[in-house]
Amino acid sequence: MDKYVLNAKEAASFLSISVSTLYRLTGEKQLNKVILSKNRVGWTKKELIRFTTIAS
Repeated sequence: MDKYVLNAKEAASFLSISVSTLYRLTGEKQLNKVILSKNRVGWTKKELIRFTTIAS
């Protein structure tokens, strides 16, 4: 079963970028994160696919 929300390492791998670039893009509001708990965030596959379509 595919995961709907990916952690930083998985999301970076999905986009073929580094984790630091993922966080930079998120900080620049180019990617939206999902807050999972006080210390955890994730990125939805839908959001990552949206980013790839507007970035290309």
